[in-house]
Amino acid sequence: MEVVAVNQFDFDLPEGKIFSIIGPNGAGKTTLFNCITGFYGFDDGIIEFNGQLLNGKSPDQIAKMGISRTYQNIRLFSNMTAIENILVGRHSHYKTFWFEPIFQTKRVQQEEEEALQEAVGLLDFVGL
Repeated sequence: MEVVAVNQFDFDLPEGKIFSIIGPNGAGKTTLFNCITGFYGFDDGIIEFNGQLLNGKSPDQIAKMGISRTYQNIRLFSNMTAIENILVGRHSHYKTFWFEPIFQTKRVQQEEEEALQEAVGLLDFVGL
């Protein structure tokens, strides 16, 4: 018996919009997200983001493009605020070298300030 988790799924997500996928348990929602974020491969079709093909890219490559997933936990780190949790996910986008945070270089300070402003804007966007 062949099990098909996702079949003939097609959607466009406009920039700046919130989009949800709903369905009963076992409908393939998590499988779809795992395909989009590179955790699962798939047999047929394409996934594009901003005109770039995601097929065959690793999860870290896809995350650097701006797509990532969260898990079904209420909070990733329960002892941290919502902003702190967002900032944890933002570190993969920093351009600084590994040693720069040790010395708190100007570039590190600038990137951290930009990340904080982005996190606050995201929380405002979703109404938190």
